[in-house]
Amino acid sequence: MGKIIASGIYCGDRITVEVVVEDGTLLILMDEEEVPDLQKRFDELIKVQPAIGGTYFPNENSLLTAYNVLQHTFFDTLEEITVEGDLGEIPHEDGVIY
Repeated sequence: MGKIIASGIYCGDRITVEVVVEDGTLLILMDEEEVPDLQKRFDELIKVQPAIGGTYFPNENSLLTAYNVLQHTFFDTLEEITVEGDLGEIPHEDGVIY
């Protein structure tokens, strides 16, 4: 399984986090440790994540969801985001506009 590493400004501090899937659940880690306050905020943002492509909401426990939340709502200012492994795909049909 893959992981996402992201850095940016969070509540006025520059932090780097890593998101992994463990036992089917997304975990956000800082310095390889679970931080309950970060996890709680991350879980809240997953519930209200923005649509991808305007209409698609990925499974809440997927790396695609984690990427979406980290990129758009988790940080005050996202500075860098990298993906190791596979995020998954957005379902699509050739010739169909959603």
